[in-house]
Amino acid sequence: MPNYIPLIDDQRFLPDRFVTGTCPHCGYERARGDQCEQCTTLLDAAELINPCSVISDSTNIEIRTSKHLFLDLPQMQYRISAWIESKRKIWPKTSYSIAKKWLTEGLKGRAITRDLKWGIPVPLDGYRDKVFYVWFDAPIGYIGISMEWAKQKGDPDRWKWYWKDLNTKLYQFIGKDNVPFHTVTWPATMMGADDGFVLAHIVKGFEFLNFEGDKFSTSLHRGVFTDDALKEFPPDYWRYYLMVIAPERHDTDFQWTGFQQAINRDLSDSLGNFVHRTLTFINTHFTGKVPECGPFEPPDTAILNKLDQIRQDVQSLLNEVEFQKAIKTIRNFWADCNAYFQEKAPWKAIKENITSAKTTLNISFTLCKALAILGAPFIPGTAVKIYEYLGLEQDVHSERWDSISAQGVFVGTQIHPNPKPLFQKIDSDQIEALQRRYGGKEAPEIIEKKEEKILPLITYNDFMKVELRVGKILEAEKVKGTKKLIRLIVDLGEKEPRQIMTGLADQYDPSSLVQKMVIVVANLQPRKIHGLESHGMLLAIEHADKSDKYTVVMTEGVPPGSRVL
Repeated sequence: MPNYIPLIDDQRFLPDRFVTGTCPHCGYERARGDQCEQCTTLLDAAELINPCSVISDSTNIEIRTSKHLFLDLPQMQYRISAWIESKRKIWPKTSYSIAKKWLTEGLKGRAITRDLKWGIPVPLDGYRDKVFYVWFDAPIGYIGISMEWAKQKGDPDRWKWYWKDLNTKLYQFIGKDNVPFHTVTWPATMMGADDGFVLAHIVKGFEFLNFEGDKFSTSLHRGVFTDDALKEFPPDYWRYYLMVIAPERHDTDFQWTGFQQAINRDLSDSLGNFVHRTLTFINTHFTGKVPECGPFEPPDTAILNKLDQIRQDVQSLLNEVEFQKAIKTIRNFWADCNAYFQEKAPWKAIKENITSAKTTLNISFTLCKALAILGAPFIPGTAVKIYEYLGLEQDVHSERWDSISAQGVFVGTQIHPNPKPLFQKIDSDQIEALQRRYGGKEAPEIIEKKEEKILPLITYNDFMKVELRVGKILEAEKVKGTKKLIRLIVDLGEKEPRQIMTGLADQYDPSSLVQKMVIVVANLQPRKIHGLESHGMLLAIEHADKSDKYTVVMTEGVPPGSRVL
């Protein structure tokens, strides 16, 4: 296989990941020599356009040949394809579509050795001067470290319970650039070994998380990383926001203002507010002890029924590894709890119907306990703090899931006499400082605004003439001979899908748009663009920071053809 060696400057073989250049498939300018992280295409370093050394930035490069060992993936094509197809209904679309793309293109032999001085040496004559390629060696290390763990536990065969037991369900969570290794090359290695190893039950591939409209970069000091993040705010702040914006279906963007809103609005004003109101009222009016529960009124029955439904819904979502949907379901229930407290108005009932007030606070205590258990997988520190404030001695992380709906067994429990707010709000001055410190964009109020003329006003009737509908992108391909044009085939819930042209090839890899739900202007007159007829237009957001960037408006959870009002 070819290897790169920069003459004069580096005087050494460069492994493919130490060579960068422009991807010949999608035009991404920072593609690595083994794979383009933008379009996930498997590459040979010799294919890169304008290659350069990562070590020295030298472009003084020569291709030389070197003898290597290969994984014979073509021989495994049928077995891998059958296995991946069996996962179609349970794998996320990101994982399935990337794996399927590799199979459709046809598997090629994959070199598993490199000309490096560091790494795991190859124990085979003729190759002892080489080391194993990390993506061949590292997954095997998952098993190897399990073996070491078993030895340390004094049960050397214990690792087999995890890796060879047919009852094991193996879950893997990875970025989309690593999906091919976990869905093709590693499973092929395991199948080829034919030694009874368990294959992944679910491979959950995530799209990319960007930072304030651009990629995270340590070299450019752009982005906040774990060590610094934990110095700024408690872990649960980060856990919550990152799960809410997790790139489970498409690339997402970390925004400091979004982080601020999530903490202030969701955690502080919703969850924190409900827990604090409940505890304060019990301390003020019932000497800090949970009152007994009286006859249920309609709002009491409704909220407890809703709680049981939420318990079932979240359990199902967690089993399906739909974590983002789960936390959003829980977030919506925080609002339901506040609405319940507001509707029951115990501050009035305490004067007019004390039995009703006691019932409200008994149920509110139950809801606080339930919210701690529901939230424990996502905001574990907060869950522990809620239990402490509720006066519950048991470990919230050891509670059974079905205990979420348990009600009325805590009468007389003494709660914390002086509970503090669970969350501290973040002010705009803090956000502006964080944006400057970590390379984010300036706060909205200090961004230099574009001078744009306001377009003439239109009437309501004029606006209602525009028909916006949800569309599902079935196909996407770059139009040859153009720089930006993408040809889309979009399902708008009609008998036949439509062809729509969009000039976003410099913003999106066409393959990343497939299966996305978008908003389409559906009643535009057709027009020809580069000889191709376009029957609609995608809605996209033009960024207001002079970056010439556009973000396609996407949605989820609604069928194609749904009208946007």
